[in-house]
Amino acid sequence: MRENKNKLRQEVRSRLMELTKEEHEELSNRIAENLFALEEWKNADTIGITISIPPEVPTVRIIEQAWSEGKVVAVPKCDPEKKTMEFKKISSFNQLESVYYGLLEPVAETAKACKEELDA
Repeated sequence: MRENKNKLRQEVRSRLMELTKEEHEELSNRIAENLFALEEWKNADTIGITISIPPEVPTVRIIEQAWSEGKVVAVPKCDPEKKTMEFKKISSFNQLESVYYGLLEPVAETAKACKEELDA
């Protein structure tokens, strides 16, 4: 299972790397617009979302849209030693820090978002 997951990740990453900058932007915008049109998005008070890294679909725009609509944004904070993850609420990108592999995660002081709070 793990091997299949890694293979799939590599395949998707490779496909993303093949896109031109314009194609990547256009497709990313389409993904965001489709998301914003969903009833699940419209009805959600709290959004759980990762902070993307290239070549993934950029999530900054999605997060900013959530804040502009008054939604709470929660992003994952991982503990690689314990192999656990919890969502933490952020209201600013200043509440993020660079961790392993250059990923951005919430600083320790941010409030925890319970699983039941995440609407989307």
